[in-house]
Amino acid sequence: QSILIANVLSSLFDLEVDTDILKKQKDTKFFFGLTKKEREQELKDAFVLIDKDKIKGKNIVIVDDISTTGTTLNYLAKLLVENGANMVFGFCLAKA
Repeated sequence: QSILIANVLSSLFDLEVDTDILKKQKDTKFFFGLTKKEREQELKDAFVLIDKDKIKGKNIVIVDDISTTGTTLNYLAKLLVENGANMVFGFCLAKA
């Protein structure tokens, strides 16, 4: 669903869609009801950055269909900036 949303945003704002920057390498629990520390622990090692060179100096928009706590978006933004992205923005279609 996030890819469909990203494609719509891409056509509206002339943005490039690249689904080969991050990869989710483990399933995570639903965050509803977890403490902040538990959510952060659940995300540890859940995503891997595939190609650092693709993000260096670039502005990136992370697209998610639903955001419950914002923890995932914040975690991914931090990961991208720490590895060379200039700025990272988050876009969610809905907030749970």
